[in-house]
Formats: sequence, C-alpha cells, structure tokens
Amino acid sequence: TSAMATPNTMYFMEYLPYQSVMNPALQPRCKAYVELPAISTISFYGNTGGISLNDIFYVKDGKLVTFLHPEYGSKDALYSKLLRSFGADAEFDLSLLGFGFKVKEKGYFTFNTSFRVDATLGLPKDIVTVGMYGTPDTVNVNTYDLTTRLAINAYADFNVGYAHQINDKWTVAGRLHILLGLFNANAELKDATLNMSHEEWNISGNKKEKISQPVLNFTTNKDGELTGYTFKEGIDEIFSTYKPSIGAALDLGAVY
Repeated sequence: TSAMATPNTMYFMEYLPYQSVMNPALQPRCKAYVELPAISTISFYGNTGGISLNDIFYVKDGKLVTFLHPEYGSKDALYSKLLRSFGADAEFDLSLLGFGFKVKEKGYFTFNTSFRVDATLGLPKDIVTVGMYGTPDTVNVNTYDLTTRLAINAYADFNVGYAHQINDKWTVAGRLHILLGLFNANAELKDATLNMSHEEWNISGNKKEKISQPVLNFTTNKDGELTGYTFKEGIDEIFSTYKPSIGAALDLGAVY
C-alpha cells in the first residue's frame, strides 16, 4: 500500500473557474464567466511513472550533477525506483466553449465542451537495464523483456455540473459528462524478447495494432495485415461512415 500527495497551486486560485475540474464542489469566486474557443483554458498533464527530475538531476556541494556523475551519481539508486513495468501518461484538454454562473446565493451551475486527448505508454524495465548496464554476462547471451504498450484516445467532452453550499461548512456537487469518441489507437509489442551478446543482437516478438478513426480508409491483405491507406474525401464522406462511440461519466465532489 502506498500513498502520495501532489501540491496543486490551482487549488488556491479561487477566481479561476478551471479549479472546479479538480473538484466540482469548488465554486469560483466570480459570479459568472464565459470560455471562448482558442483563448480559454488549455491544459496539459504529464506523469513519468514515479521518476522525477530530482532523481536525474540534483545538487551536490553546490554543483548540479546527474545520476551518471562518477563521484556523486548513482545508477543503482535511480534503477531501484523503477517498477517492473513503467512508462508515462499524458493528458491534453482544450476548452471549446463554456460558461458558469451563480444560482441565487448558494448554488453554481457550469457547462463546458472540450476536446481531450489521453495517452499512455508502458515500457519494460529491461529497456533501462540495457541502457544503464549493457551486457553484464560477457560470455553468454543476455535476455531482456521488451514488451511495450501504447494507447491513445481522443474524444469530445460535453459536461454540465452543479455545486450547492449546504451550510457554512459543507458544499457538495456533481458533474455529468457525455463523451463522444473521435479517435482510438492501441499498439502492443507482445512477448518481445531481446537476446543480446557481444557478437549479435536478436529481437523476436509479435506486434498488434488496433485503430478506430473516421478520417482514413485502410486496405489489408487476405491475412488482415495493413497494406496502405487513403484519406477520405471531404466532410460528407467522413460523416457518412462515422459511427459515434458514446460514453458517460459522473464526477462527485465535496468540500468541508
């Protein structure tokens, strides 16, 4: 079991309407706001799976050094922080249209439409092992796991929320999301193995891809392998073949 906390400056920015994304029960101080395309909220979030810049760069005796420094660095310390499978996550959010306003004295209504992209990359620890330590067995063959996964989702998010202050201590809220899928891609290098010696390197494994999108036409051979693609001509062709993937989500929040 592990627990961690992430400091968030936005939590204290009470006049910023976007803080309600963290918790729908956080009511902006402004009585009303409007978000317009391209000039409103653009957010980006990234996570490196437990490894931070402080693990790679740090200060020793007044000098900025890296984990590869011959005296102060430690490859083993960085390596020990990596999980068996690690990677990175990223999220991008572009607000297209939104507004919110105070309802009487204790309520707050919000509406937002945004374009969102989520990406996840999963890497095996052995990729770092090869880079840091090379081939520890100089006589025999060294075997490494190279199983890698990548997932990307792009979708439109239509959401409406309401927060209500019950009394001077409690505020509760809910936000309903209607999600419209636009693009999905999953790729996997499965059962991939790197056999490595001082004489030769051999990589074996299976690759698997799955793509769902409305813009391209794909062609395949009799074995189902991708042989090429063409762009669909015009908006009419795109929407004539587009089958929307609809989902929903619910955020609940409270402030005490």
